[in-house]
Amino acid sequence: MKDNFITRRNEYLQQLFTSIWTEKENIINEAQSLLYVTDSNRVRNEMNRLFSRWRELPRTTREKDEELWERFNSIRTEIREKLQKEIEKRKAEQQAAKLKKESIVSRAESIAYSTDFRAAKDEMKLLMGQWKMLPRASRQEEDFLWERFSKAKDDLFNRAKQDYEKRQLEYRTAKARKESIISQAESLCSTSDFRSASDQMKNLSQQFYDAGNAGRDNQDLKNRFNNARQRFYEAKRIASELRHREHLQRLQDRLFEKQQSLSNLDDAIYRTQQSISELISKPDPSYSNPHRFEIAARRNDRLSNLNERLRRMGENKLKLINQISDLQSKMNR
Repeated sequence: MKDNFITRRNEYLQQLFTSIWTEKENIINEAQSLLYVTDSNRVRNEMNRLFSRWRELPRTTREKDEELWERFNSIRTEIREKLQKEIEKRKAEQQAAKLKKESIVSRAESIAYSTDFRAAKDEMKLLMGQWKMLPRASRQEEDFLWERFSKAKDDLFNRAKQDYEKRQLEYRTAKARKESIISQAESLCSTSDFRSASDQMKNLSQQFYDAGNAGRDNQDLKNRFNNARQRFYEAKRIASELRHREHLQRLQDRLFEKQQSLSNLDDAIYRTQQSISELISKPDPSYSNPHRFEIAARRNDRLSNLNERLRRMGENKLKLINQISDLQSKMNR
């Protein structure tokens, strides 16, 4: 009876210890995974949570507890060292950011009273972009430097605001000029003389660029002008394609005529060759024929004429072949 009780107790303890060891193994694995997490705050909070879980677990056998604790503590030490390095790295980055932002602030303060508003504003925006790209310095230094930078920036833009009315007049003038140019560009879309109209469109493009900035309406005017220019070049393209098709049709007609002429010439050459063959194969008159020499002379004259005609037809054929080849080449361009 007592032995059964001891056996059941040992089994229970073994199951309990196994459950605790499994839980601690899970904690160790979770801690191990934190070595690859880059969020320091998350790592710190998770390690605190895991350590609290570990402390809440009851002890088991000494040997097993020490083994598991050594593994867990080794990971804790590695993470602490990693976090310490990150703290030191962050302090170094903050110091470097401080020095760079001090340089930015000095430059911003130097251009705050520039008379070249456009260049100064562009540079101030560039400095602002550089500021945003840099990491933060320590909180106190960051606030102090930002206050100086913000004041320099505000001083510049407040002075630039005084120049606003003058620029508004320039914007209105540019807007009126660009609207006139757009109307001219739109009228070119219905032209029939695209060659001269292309030169006009190029001039209008330059005039549109030279007209200056029209302020908030500038992009809309630019879009309208670009649309008019695109419609013009589309109309020019369609007209060009129509001329090209007409040109190809004329070439096709000429090619057909040349090919027909070549076919007719081949027929004539064949007939002439047949005539020559028949004439050559015709027997000579007998020696007793008193007109033997006259007949032979007439045949030779006719044969000479046929050969001359065949030569001329050969030359004409070569010309036709070259003309056909030239037309085909032009059609394939």
